[in-house]
Amino acid sequence: MSAEEIALAGHISTYEVLLLSRMTDWRDVPVNLMQGYLRGCRVDFCDWRTMNRINAYRRKGMHFEYLRRSGNWSSYYEPLAKKYFLSLPK
Repeated sequence: MSAEEIALAGHISTYEVLLLSRMTDWRDVPVNLMQGYLRGCRVDFCDWRTMNRINAYRRKGMHFEYLRRSGNWSSYYEPLAKKYFLSLPK
Protein backbone atom coordinates (compact mmCIF):
# COMPACT_ATOMS: atom_id res chain seq x y z
CA MET A 1 0.00 0.00 0.00
CA SER A 2 1.19 3.50 -0.68
CA ALA A 3 1.43 6.18 1.99
CA GLU A 4 -1.45 7.97 0.28
CA GLU A 5 -3.66 4.86 0.42
CA ILE A 6 -2.88 4.33 4.10
CA ALA A 7 -3.58 7.99 4.86
CA LEU A 8 -6.90 7.94 3.03
CA ALA A 9 -8.06 4.70 4.67
CA GLY A 10 -6.84 5.78 8.11
CA HIS A 11 -8.13 9.37 7.95
CA ILE A 12 -4.69 10.78 8.73
CA SER A 13 -2.30 12.86 6.67
CA THR A 14 0.28 11.43 4.31
CA TYR A 15 2.90 13.27 6.33
CA GLU A 16 1.80 11.40 9.47
CA VAL A 17 1.94 8.07 7.62
CA LEU A 18 5.48 8.78 6.43
CA LEU A 19 6.50 9.89 9.92
CA LEU A 20 5.04 6.82 11.66
CA SER A 21 6.40 4.39 9.07
CA ARG A 22 9.94 5.52 9.88
CA MET A 23 9.53 5.17 13.65
CA THR A 24 10.65 2.06 15.52
CA ASP A 25 9.22 3.20 18.86
CA TRP A 26 5.68 4.49 19.20
CA ARG A 27 5.70 5.22 22.93
CA ASP A 28 5.07 8.93 22.48
CA VAL A 29 2.64 8.65 19.56
CA PRO A 30 -0.95 9.70 20.40
CA VAL A 31 -3.36 6.76 20.47
CA ASN A 32 -5.72 8.29 17.91
CA LEU A 33 -2.84 8.64 15.44
CA MET A 34 -1.78 5.01 16.03
CA GLN A 35 -5.36 3.88 15.47
CA GLY A 36 -5.61 5.79 12.20
CA TYR A 37 -2.35 4.33 10.93
CA LEU A 38 -3.30 0.78 11.90
CA ARG A 39 -6.77 1.21 10.38
CA GLY A 40 -5.14 2.45 7.18
CA CYS A 41 -2.85 -0.59 7.13
CA ARG A 42 -5.82 -2.89 7.83
CA VAL A 43 -4.30 -4.12 11.11
CA ASP A 44 -6.75 -4.92 13.89
CA PHE A 45 -5.14 -6.55 16.91
CA CYS A 46 -8.58 -7.63 18.18
CA ASP A 47 -9.44 -9.55 14.98
CA TRP A 48 -8.14 -13.11 14.97
CA ARG A 49 -8.13 -13.25 11.15
CA THR A 50 -5.83 -10.24 10.96
CA MET A 51 -3.54 -11.68 13.61
CA ASN A 52 -3.43 -15.06 11.84
CA ARG A 53 -2.44 -13.31 8.61
CA ILE A 54 0.30 -11.32 10.36
CA ASN A 55 1.60 -14.34 12.29
CA ALA A 56 1.67 -16.50 9.15
CA TYR A 57 3.70 -13.80 7.39
CA ARG A 58 6.13 -13.61 10.32
CA ARG A 59 6.47 -17.42 10.55
CA LYS A 60 7.41 -17.65 6.87
CA GLY A 61 10.16 -15.13 7.45
CA MET A 62 9.87 -11.54 6.45
CA HIS A 63 11.41 -11.50 3.01
CA PHE A 64 9.42 -8.49 1.75
CA GLU A 65 8.96 -10.06 -1.69
CA TYR A 66 6.00 -7.87 -2.60
CA LEU A 67 7.97 -4.77 -1.62
CA ARG A 68 11.06 -5.88 -3.53
CA ARG A 69 8.98 -5.84 -6.71
CA SER A 70 8.15 -2.18 -6.09
CA GLY A 71 10.09 0.47 -7.94
CA ASN A 72 10.60 2.10 -4.53
CA TRP A 73 12.40 -0.86 -2.92
CA SER A 74 15.95 0.47 -2.87
CA SER A 75 15.09 4.11 -2.21
CA TYR A 76 12.29 3.71 0.36
CA TYR A 77 11.39 0.23 1.60
CA GLU A 78 14.85 -1.30 1.96
CA PRO A 79 16.12 1.49 4.28
CA LEU A 80 12.94 1.07 6.39
CA ALA A 81 13.44 -2.70 6.63
CA LYS A 82 17.10 -2.24 7.64
CA LYS A 83 16.13 0.33 10.26
CA TYR A 84 13.48 -2.05 11.62
CA PHE A 85 15.88 -5.00 11.92
CA LEU A 86 18.54 -2.84 13.56
CA SER A 87 15.99 -1.70 16.16
CA LEU A 88 15.21 -5.25 17.31
CA PRO A 89 16.69 -6.37 20.63
CA LYS A 90 19.83 -8.43 20.23
